[in-house]
Amino acid sequence: MFDLCLVSTPPHYDHPWWVDNILYQFDRINIKPDNVHVIRNPVHSKYWNKLALFDLCKDDRQYLFLDLDTIIVKDNVLDWLSDDLSILLNWWNSWPATTSVNSSVMSWRGNYSYIYKQYSEDEDFYNTTCYHDDMYLGKYFSKDLNLIQDRSCAYSYRWKKKSPMKINYNSTFVLFNSGVWNMFKKEWKDYILQPIPDKVLMEAHARFKTNNS
Repeated sequence: MFDLCLVSTPPHYDHPWWVDNILYQFDRINIKPDNVHVIRNPVHSKYWNKLALFDLCKDDRQYLFLDLDTIIVKDNVLDWLSDDLSILLNWWNSWPATTSVNSSVMSWRGNYSYIYKQYSEDEDFYNTTCYHDDMYLGKYFSKDLNLIQDRSCAYSYRWKKKSPMKINYNSTFVLFNSGVWNMFKKEWKDYILQPIPDKVLMEAHARFKTNNS
């Protein structure tokens, strides 16, 4: 069917609960990946470890990547599997976005290791000129990407109080991006693995305080 690809690295997503929670969500909708590939030891800084998946997962197999701060709402996950390298269009940004690409959900089949190879050959340059992996993908590989423009795939949780966005929450995936603490609100209790470890909650609260100070 497909291999699931995840990145579980410090400082925010190294607790085992994060991977267990994603697997729990697949169990909840009665879908079982053939294999699960997890990058746990950071090779690069921050978001850039995600690119290493293209070097790790390059066989003639179907792959699906999800950010760990994702909630699966609907059971039609298989509808979003793709042979081409498919990645979300960053449609929910109502302000000028730094990139049209959001890599919280990706699917592909086969070898896209050249994306990682280009980055690894001049890591300092790309870290300096591109704020994160999404900008890198959008800037240098736009012709290789199949942008998922269908809004029923994913939406980004409206966590910024000043955001003018009013989104109809009716998608397969919910993305929390920089507002991960919102995952632990009562409205999502039935979707995620319980109990949530204190360490995970404390870390999420610390990020909330940092982002709202």
